[in-house]
Amino acid sequence: MAEILDRMPIWVRQGRREEFPYDEWFDGQIWMLTRGVDFTQERRGMASRCRHAAKTRNINVSIGHREMPNGLEVVVIGPRSTKAKASRLSQR
Repeated sequence: MAEILDRMPIWVRQGRREEFPYDEWFDGQIWMLTRGVDFTQERRGMASRCRHAAKTRNINVSIGHREMPNGLEVVVIGPRSTKAKASRLSQR
């Protein structure tokens, strides 16, 4: 029979679970993620997911993606440098 609880059990996590370790990837180091190893979706979509995850955490990151000469598709994530930000602002 159903019962009423005083609080939510600890094992119930509110919201959607994240599929990727974004907090690890946004640790200030430069990470290269490889399609088929670190993610399976199309690389542009993965770059977009990473941008969105960084934005929701209020973290500034630089993200690039490309197909390497050896055929591997990669996404590179790193901290946004203040130099790059200053350059972007001066172009406005």
